[in-house]
Amino acid sequence: MSFGNFLIKQVVEDLGREFSRLKTFATLSPIPGFTKWLKNEDDTTVRAQMPPQVESVVGRCERGDPIDFEAIDEVLRGTISALCAYYLLHAKQGTEPLDPVARFHVANGARLERLNWMGDTSRTGLQRSLGLMVNYVYRLDDVERNHEAYAKRHEIAASATFQRLVKPAVRSAPGTRAGRSVVVS
Repeated sequence: MSFGNFLIKQVVEDLGREFSRLKTFATLSPIPGFTKWLKNEDDTTVRAQMPPQVESVVGRCERGDPIDFEAIDEVLRGTISALCAYYLLHAKQGTEPLDPVARFHVANGARLERLNWMGDTSRTGLQRSLGLMVNYVYRLDDVERNHEAYAKRHEIAASATFQRLVKPAVRSAPGTRAGRSVVVS
């Protein structure tokens, strides 16, 4: 059992004792590798799917230029969200998620639940993930099953809502090094 796994179980047990009816736990987590992955020239899947507007937003965030994120239209917001969902579900380092925070949570039985637009508007949050954050859910009845599916088959548990964020064109692009994900409602 890793130290992180131990800490998660300890927190869950402590909260469970204090709030006996609590059965679901969630995090609001950073996505520290997203922008770096977007800039990866070697990943043809990303380069083929990324419109110039996304590259412009990435560049402005990296430079610390002011951006009115409220003015970003729904289409561009959807594209950025789809790319991030793809990154969390399919970008791999071997058979494991490329993102270190995702790797930690899914290995411990969490489910990808929801992306949060402008969840981290700090300079670091904008530079690393264009301000996006993600919720991981630990549902006590599902943690062990999710952990086993990940450990044995490299399946990442994701809510149906999260899975739908990945546009079909991105999901099925030629040359993807996609791992498996499993939809959990």
